[in-house]
Amino acid sequence: MPNTLLEQCLAGELIFPEIAERIDLWRRKHPKSGQQALQAFLGMTDVEFSAWTQSPAIIRQILFARRMKVPYRPDLRFENFPVAARGNAVSADKRAALATLFQF
Repeated sequence: MPNTLLEQCLAGELIFPEIAERIDLWRRKHPKSGQQALQAFLGMTDVEFSAWTQSPAIIRQILFARRMKVPYRPDLRFENFPVAARGNAVSADKRAALATLFQF
């Protein structure tokens, strides 16, 4: 069973609307916990957490990077990943990951 919020998202146990609710619930249950505890709950690296605290919507790109098994970087954008019309341009695993990631 996944332990962190990001692991739960990647395992398909959480959908995007539930992410903010889970974070709010965690904050209410742990009002005196610091940023490090929140970072651990989320399961983010220092770079990911720094980006997320500046723009929570960046979590989509963090999850995308995790699905693609590449380290998240602030300059990482979805459009930096080539997707061609040819069926073999993107592996079946990556197509499935993209389909799962972008379901709202």
